Amino acid sequence: MERLYLLHHANDQHWYGVHPAMLAFVGAVEGGITTMSKVFLSSTWVDLQKHRQAVIQALERLRHQGHDVQWLGMEAFGARDKLPADACLQFVEQADVYVGIFGVRYGSRDPRSGLSMTEAEYRHAVEMGRPRLLFVIDKKRALVRPDHFEEDAESQKLLRQLKADVLKERVVDFFTTPEDLASKVVTALLPYLGLTAAPGRRVDAAVLRREYLAYLSDSCRWLDFRGILQMREVVRLPTEQVFVPLKVTPPAELRPDRMAEEAERIQEKVPIQELLPRHRRLVVLGDPGAGKTTFLRYVALALALAAGSATTEERLGVQANWLPVLFPIAAYAEKLKDDADLSLTDYLPQYFKARELPDLGPLFRAEMAQGNCLFLLDGLDEVGSPGDRLAAVKRVADLARRYPDNRIIVTSRIAGYHQAPLADDFLHLTIQPFDDEDIARFAQQWCQAYETLDGVTSQAEERAHQRAERLVAEIHSDPNIAKLAANPLLLSILALIHYQGTRLPHQRAELYRLCVEALAETWNRARGLSGRPINLFLGDRPLDERFVVDVLGPVAFWMHEERPERVVERRDLERLIADRLQEHEQVSEPRARELAGDFIQLMTEKVGLLVARGLDLFGFLHLTFEEYLAARYLVEWLDYEEEASRRAADPRWDEVIRLGAACLRGRYVARLVEAVRNAGLKGEALGRDVVLAGRCALDVGPRVVGGQVMERLTPRLVETMQGLEVPIPTRADAGEVLDELGWLPTDLDAWVHVPGGEVYLHHTQHTETVPDLWMARYPVTNAQYERFIQAGGYDNPAYWPKETGAREWREGTKRSQPYWWEDSRFGRSRRGYPVVGVTWYEALAYCAWLNKLLERVPAGEDVPNAALVADLVDTPAQEITLPSEAEWVRAAGGEGNNRYPWQPPAYTPSPPTPSPNACPERSRRVGRGGKVERPELALSKVEGVLARANVEESGLGYTTPVAMYPAGAFFPSGAEDGIMDLAGNVWEWTRDPWEEESPYKALRGGAWLWDADRARVGSRRYIPPELLFSRLLWVTGVRPVALL
Repeated sequence: MERLYLLHHANDQHWYGVHPAMLAFVGAVEGGITTMSKVFLSSTWVDLQKHRQAVIQALERLRHQGHDVQWLGMEAFGARDKLPADACLQFVEQADVYVGIFGVRYGSRDPRSGLSMTEAEYRHAVEMGRPRLLFVIDKKRALVRPDHFEEDAESQKLLRQLKADVLKERVVDFFTTPEDLASKVVTALLPYLGLTAAPGRRVDAAVLRREYLAYLSDSCRWLDFRGILQMREVVRLPTEQVFVPLKVTPPAELRPDRMAEEAERIQEKVPIQELLPRHRRLVVLGDPGAGKTTFLRYVALALALAAGSATTEERLGVQANWLPVLFPIAAYAEKLKDDADLSLTDYLPQYFKARELPDLGPLFRAEMAQGNCLFLLDGLDEVGSPGDRLAAVKRVADLARRYPDNRIIVTSRIAGYHQAPLADDFLHLTIQPFDDEDIARFAQQWCQAYETLDGVTSQAEERAHQRAERLVAEIHSDPNIAKLAANPLLLSILALIHYQGTRLPHQRAELYRLCVEALAETWNRARGLSGRPINLFLGDRPLDERFVVDVLGPVAFWMHEERPERVVERRDLERLIADRLQEHEQVSEPRARELAGDFIQLMTEKVGLLVARGLDLFGFLHLTFEEYLAARYLVEWLDYEEEASRRAADPRWDEVIRLGAACLRGRYVARLVEAVRNAGLKGEALGRDVVLAGRCALDVGPRVVGGQVMERLTPRLVETMQGLEVPIPTRADAGEVLDELGWLPTDLDAWVHVPGGEVYLHHTQHTETVPDLWMARYPVTNAQYERFIQAGGYDNPAYWPKETGAREWREGTKRSQPYWWEDSRFGRSRRGYPVVGVTWYEALAYCAWLNKLLERVPAGEDVPNAALVADLVDTPAQEITLPSEAEWVRAAGGEGNNRYPWQPPAYTPSPPTPSPNACPERSRRVGRGGKVERPELALSKVEGVLARANVEESGLGYTTPVAMYPAGAFFPSGAEDGIMDLAGNVWEWTRDPWEEESPYKALRGGAWLWDADRARVGSRRYIPPELLFSRLLWVTGVRPVALL
């Protein structure tokens, strides 16, 4: 067995070791060491203790991974009849390699020689001719405690001289943090561990690292806008100057018991950099153009430029020496089709070798063994089929399991991600749209970068400031443009178009058209110094937008179909372009092949729509341009109705179909929407066609689609949202589309009569008698609560009485809206969703406002918002308030049989029913004008709940529309309309304390963040009435009752 010997002097000043760190990689090296047995590690102790521990931990990781590595301390050898210095020098003689680490201390001296033991070891290694790897602390960048320095002037002088000799004698490497040192020591040892780059050639891993980081720096340093910027030869802007940090929403997937500590921190959207140091596994989800790839490139660039420095901490929130490994996961998935056993670790060297880099396998293996890699896996959604995606996800999970100390960030579009998600040990984050502050910051940084390309001057900075102000003003001049600007990619294009003096467009497809036009034609419009046009030709054909789209459209369509990894080889690209030129331009085959090569050169070097991805490998500037050009080909050259219908099941084609719809006009749009809606998808894809049709209608606008088409589409969306057999994520998507289209249930303001009677409460073990009451059919929605805000509800003292503590809370907090009111997932924009984040005081104030409405409506006053209480006008109801627990349980059918609201009522205690999930076969009204069949389902217990309630197992991570679960409604005796959403979605306030004399209030009903068992009628929670910084911030809602 090979061993690592680690010696510790009794005077606590030195660590010494023999360190075969990478024994798993031992092999023959021509002209080098053939076996690896001992490495002598020399350093002082006081100043380098943590650095030493980092190296030991790296070795322990190797051992746990099955490598034959062991380390021993001097105490393990017992007493020896030698002086400490002699024992150490003997180990230098036995070593194959000497590693010297020099910090800020000279160390204790041998009384015989006057040399410190560190220097004596170094001198002896020189005499013995041992290979020497030397590392010196970077005092300017490393954090060094003052008590680590020696106060002895003589020791300081001797240390300076020793370092000077070391720097002259060998090429040294400088280190900062313990992790930085551990990484560099193991990397430097690679040539002595039998690793070869080619037969007869020794690998220098340090050189590999530098070469790889230089490649990353070059490839990520610039954002390329070739062909756009007029009258400038410089056509790219520095990534660091333009990048605006992305903000993400708090991870809804967190379990309730982990959320309380996070509540205060995530009151605002969180910059993603704050999460990098604390989480090893991240999935970053976002819409097309949300900045996912740019974010990964920024991270890679920051680490490539200044790993381990304070600059990295400033950029990424962490001072680390991680090795960034950036690549598209779709490229790996494509290779898996040919070699199902290919691991990610074996694939990575192949990927970078294709980009003209040397074999990086030794580097990656060493860094992974250290736990020092940051894997940046881009574009999981771009993997072709769900099956291929699942295979890739399994390999990513294998990587995380085999190398748990390394870090992984995976990006994906939201659409289709749920078909093959990563496990719960990955923290899932959703990129939020740019807000006004982000837009203003981007505009300033973008204009500053552009105007100062030729140098920073006061005039350039003034121009940048004025440009940025005009750009922001134009963006906010139109709500449609402002909506586009919330997307980082579209904002970039808006900035480019603004610089050309072109009026900003209002729709995405038009924005892309203008950008392609600018890319294709800017050079034609640009002027040289002579004032003459500078034209680009392909043969005799001048380049323009129409020609570029006609040639690249079929290429984009083919790539989207056949090359999900977004890379095409030159020979395939030339063949596709030549075929198109032959067909479209009527040129001969030899001439077409010649022109195809010229066209590729123009597109890459001048226009910029195509970019080189490696040696004879090409792709589009951004996936969005591939999708846009594929969409143009779809609707201009193919039977778009049939093709769109055929591809509606595949989420990868969603964006192409949606952009295609936006490129059409009039009845052609309607035909596409109808064709997609009627695709007839089944199984796991059931309902996706309807949702996609709805998104197309949203993109172009319902008026463009036409009233008749919308009249057919809207009911189908409702059916999809409420369908028991439709997959839950698709139901939620349908509800989201309906909400964005402005749909609300026609009976949103309805109240349901609940006959009075007895009800048994298990927590008190008493039976209570409840009088007749009326309960709101739905939890209060954001649309309803907004009326309360607009009516001045927060400013009317009558709704905030002193005796309940509401007045004090209101005056103390100055609150004027619910906690999550501006949040895009939970707030005001989700009109048909339940309002959340309301305190007990706000819930009572809303009820008090309804009371005031009820008082005025019967008097014949013309009362705004009267519809909210119209159902109560002809009833004996006198008071609107929050329900008591007994009233809520009575309205939900009772707690007996441990039941859910949709099961047969049980108001008295009784033994559990044999089938607690049974749904009696009957038909009941679902809203006014509709029915739903409620047959008993052959589903498991949890599946039965998921079809009827939004609970944690649904995996949605947010609230759902209040009308989504009609099969979960309870129908009180004699009622034609059921009470919706009594189970799951949001916990509902009651007016009762949790227990007698308790300051906490009781809630009922379960919520989206709690498991299915908590959705039973008998489930209770408690919470302070002010709610703040509780894990229930996301999940507290309101449902009023009207009492006699």
